[in-house]
Amino acid sequence: MLEAVIVVLLVVMNGLFALSELAVVSSRPTRLRTMIEAGRPGARAALALATDPGRFAAPARVTFEHRYFSPDKLGSGGARDAARAALATTEGGAGPAGSPSPLQSHIAAQSREEVALAFGQRPIVDAVFSATPGVWAGPVESGFGWHLIRVIEVSPAAPPSFEQARPALLEAWRQEARRREDAAWIAGLQRHYRVVRADRGTEQQ
Repeated sequence: MLEAVIVVLLVVMNGLFALSELAVVSSRPTRLRTMIEAGRPGARAALALATDPGRFAAPARVTFEHRYFSPDKLGSGGARDAARAALATTEGGAGPAGSPSPLQSHIAAQSREEVALAFGQRPIVDAVFSATPGVWAGPVESGFGWHLIRVIEVSPAAPPSFEQARPALLEAWRQEARRREDAAWIAGLQRHYRVVRADRGTEQQ
């Protein structure tokens, strides 16, 4: 019976804690300022994040296709020259021929970080985000060799709605609450103990 009562109390306490979190992060800037004046935990962090939605901006994403030219047999210079020759014969949207690629030829909705993770921190990363859509371009280098690229679509970075930012606001609330609890715990210890610096042999209250 006692165990059941404890479980119920824990469930109720968790629910109240969650409601308290939501009350902070769901508030608009005017209400958050009032909460700051009242000393409400998490309000200051929530206001800072809510008034700077750019921190949560969804990254720009690009969809493109590429043709790969391997340096394994031709060397880096030869692979680049082969890519240039293939580009010169490309007409309209027809894709040039290339070497078998270690990656898929169609890359969909990838962020800059994801493109860099797949291709390496090489010129191809900047190229796919700056190339004119619908036109074959290159050659550009990756960690594998040389490529011709054709951008299909670029989705620019966009700030999220308040609902999309809510998880980050919740985390900021939790971090601030933990900092306040830690500070209170340390202050409590300092009231009961004296700190002695071994290098000076002095006591600090």
